Amino acid sequence: MSSPHKSNSIKRIDGNTLSLEVKVKDGALNGVSYLSIRATGGSVLVKDNKLVITGADEVTAWLTANTNYKNFKDISANPFQLASASLNKLKNKTWQQVEEVHVKEYQSYFNTFSIILGNNGGEYSNLTTDKRLNGFALNNSDPDFVALYLQYGRYLLISSSRPGTRPANLQGIWNDLLSPPWGSKYTTNINAEMNYWPSDLLNLSATQQPLFEMVRELSVSGRETAKQYYNAPGWVLHHNTDLWRGTAAINASNHGIWVTGEPGFVIIYGNIISTRKARGS
Repeated sequence: MSSPHKSNSIKRIDGNTLSLEVKVKDGALNGVSYLSIRATGGSVLVKDNKLVITGADEVTAWLTANTNYKNFKDISANPFQLASASLNKLKNKTWQQVEEVHVKEYQSYFNTFSIILGNNGGEYSNLTTDKRLNGFALNNSDPDFVALYLQYGRYLLISSSRPGTRPANLQGIWNDLLSPPWGSKYTTNINAEMNYWPSDLLNLSATQQPLFEMVRELSVSGRETAKQYYNAPGWVLHHNTDLWRGTAAINASNHGIWVTGEPGFVIIYGNIISTRKARGS
């Protein structure tokens, strides 16, 4: 186990489990990850802060992780307790059982929509994606590739915006950088909204829940900004926000002063789409 965070430490928990503790430099967050090995046959031992498996017929690796983040105003969560509890839930389960639950949960979103644009891939369906994409650029008759691309977009939204999680942002949950482009934030002059434009049309309304929860939280921090910046009622959001629900102007005056981040959110009620305008902004 390793981490790009300079403040990190690895510890032995037991004969088949390691923990990796990290702390964000100059930040408020810290977290822990547990890696536990379950081997069929052979042996597992901890040596020099590494898990060494010898002569095993099958190895299952369980990885859990949590931070002290509860919400934008509360960082009192116990990451050790949470990550350990997640690991304990897996003790009597096989990876096949966990996979089955995962697939069922994912398909409950994905299988709500289908699209057929002809020929179902035809002669191109067995090509690797890069070759199929190159052929499409050369005007291959492959309309099913368009359907596949649309379903890939649904996969991304399902995977990055489940109810009870965080909204889809610029770099997504797969960001692997400590200083990502644009801070991996939510750019609210258009980008954050664009992630959700097709969600109702593609029968993924449930994925909007994290977005609406973020709007609710922004209305709390945005009320303070509206008062301090403009001595106005209501709430305001400028062009950018993040996990901490910052609402003040940011970056540079030629774009950071954008005051219509909140009205820019399209609030969707069933099939009726309306733009809600903030008082005082």
